[in-house]
Amino acid sequence: MKKLVFFGILGFSIIGCRSSKTYFLMISDKITKTYVNKKFQKRNLSKEARENVYKKASFLIESKKDTIYILEGYDFETALVYGRIWTTQNSIDYTYRRKRVGKELTINAFSSFNNNEIALITKWDTINIRRQEINPNNFVSNIKLEAYRCYPIEDKVGIERIIFNEF
Repeated sequence: MKKLVFFGILGFSIIGCRSSKTYFLMISDKITKTYVNKKFQKRNLSKEARENVYKKASFLIESKKDTIYILEGYDFETALVYGRIWTTQNSIDYTYRRKRVGKELTINAFSSFNNNEIALITKWDTINIRRQEINPNNFVSNIKLEAYRCYPIEDKVGIERIIFNEF
């Protein structure tokens, strides 16, 4: 029964929210065009992951009026993109990798990021993000995270980014 309700909502969202699809994909395109080196834009795994997440769960990230937060990391050892997209209403956590044959998107029931990272990004507290990043008590990781805050400005979208070490 829960699956039926979920797929019913998913189908209604995909059919009924065409303009919001354009909005989220516009954000994803703008992030890629603004922040990704041109020679890597066509094969950008993070953009590919966001687009696949959108195809599976557009109803979770459809708001044109709400700020959309995107947190992404790439693990070079496993060739895995892991991410979280959220608004004040919903969130979705995922992992994504390109395989030799096909792609693998996993929607996770848990977040790959800690609650402190998520809270600081939601507040867009870049000063404390930098403080946490250099805290000597934190586990040292070689994974760089990229966080985006995407917010509506009249009929356009504003995007801010911060890159930091995982903490």
